[in-house]
Amino acid sequence: MDKPDNVISMINLATVRSLEEQWGIKIDPLRFRANLYIDGARPWEEFDWVGSDIRIGETLFRVDRRNGRCGATNVNPETGRRDLDLPGSLRAAFGHKDLGVYLVTRKDGRVAVGDGVTTPHSVGAEHAPVSLPNGSQAQPGDQKFICGGCYFIYEPSAGLSDQSIPSGTPFAAFPSNWRCPDCGTEKTTFRPYVEPSPSLTAI
Repeated sequence: MDKPDNVISMINLATVRSLEEQWGIKIDPLRFRANLYIDGARPWEEFDWVGSDIRIGETLFRVDRRNGRCGATNVNPETGRRDLDLPGSLRAAFGHKDLGVYLVTRKDGRVAVGDGVTTPHSVGAEHAPVSLPNGSQAQPGDQKFICGGCYFIYEPSAGLSDQSIPSGTPFAAFPSNWRCPDCGTEKTTFRPYVEPSPSLTAI
């Protein structure tokens, strides 16, 4: 993984196939360097799961956010050549450059090739998030938050001495016009930071 909040990247193969049909080109899914590839969902359905829980094999994930693609996806994994402009093509066709989603592990377990995927839209699936023991969740005042722009992590226990914010100040107490001290990103782009799960086995 290449994000400091240890998210797991997931690609819906039906979405990739729909782009191939729309654009008339072959797109190797390996361009997206995902941790997990799933099949059997509708094209673009994964965007509807953001904020919900899904289960893959024994592992419970929260679908955290969409994955904005970068220029690395332009490289053909077989030849090493830049032969497409996927971010630009996505933006031109849909007004965004997102493809795939990021997952956050909520309950660890084993994941293997061929495991089933239970989504909020699966028959018989629970639509409400699955509750976890209270001990696994940070208390509201202690919750760390991570910047969506530069991945700066605010820790209430440390505060921000450069801004005269004392330790113990919860993120919710920051004014709405507060910005990231590293990159200037607005407060609204911050999201709860989830500590990594050491037991997850990804494929």
